[in-house]
Amino acid sequence: MISQPSVSQRPVNHNLVSQQLVSQRRGVLTAIIMGTFALITVPSLILLPLAGWPDFAQGASATDSLPTIMANIDAFRLGYLLFIVAGLLYWPATFLLIHAIKVKDTPSLSLQLASGLALASAATRSAWYAASMTVFPILNNLYQSGDAATQAAVDVVFIVLNDTLSSIQEDIGVNLIGAAAGILIAVFIWQTKRLPRWLAVMGIVGSTLYVLSSAEILGIDLGGVGDLLALMGPTVTNFWYLFMGIAIWWKSRLVKNS
Repeated sequence: MISQPSVSQRPVNHNLVSQQLVSQRRGVLTAIIMGTFALITVPSLILLPLAGWPDFAQGASATDSLPTIMANIDAFRLGYLLFIVAGLLYWPATFLLIHAIKVKDTPSLSLQLASGLALASAATRSAWYAASMTVFPILNNLYQSGDAATQAAVDVVFIVLNDTLSSIQEDIGVNLIGAAAGILIAVFIWQTKRLPRWLAVMGIVGSTLYVLSSAEILGIDLGGVGDLLALMGPTVTNFWYLFMGIAIWWKSRLVKNS
């Protein structure tokens, strides 16, 4: 009688082992990038409000804003630099997220649309902060050395530049386009259960808060509630990315151990 090979003697499927290793490494990379994107702005959210931000975010003149900026220039540079890095990380974090939750060999129109919206959102996420770090010091020099007419002109340039870029970046790029991408991803997670459904709910809540915080572009004044929503939207969404990254890493770990 020919004995059957024991489990330990059975040939190893090297292709399967290789695929599991790649899946685990991709899960770790995804978790690291998503976690970094979620947490890197925490120092900014502490430093900048202490320095008077965002009181001059929109509608304020150079006369009102530049003294605050220049008096706390180091805090603003660090805070805005971290926001710029977060803006640059948004696209790879979202791309890796979409890759991790998609159903293999089954194209999803909603995820393809979410990917396109995320790319459009990423293109605008650092414009305001980059301009603030480069242009505002120049405007301050012109304002401080100029006469009354020059200072009035700087006020106009500051308001137009600041309000336009902040609206494009925050209201359109992040709060509307980015939120639309988030809702599509969250709905896909809910429908497919690729991640726990509570993460889908969290994503919808965070994205909805983003949209509501931009109600002013529709002429709706939410007063102090709008300021609260502007803080809650990114807070919920950042934790959403962090928790999804952890969930993706955990799933990749289970694949390896299975």
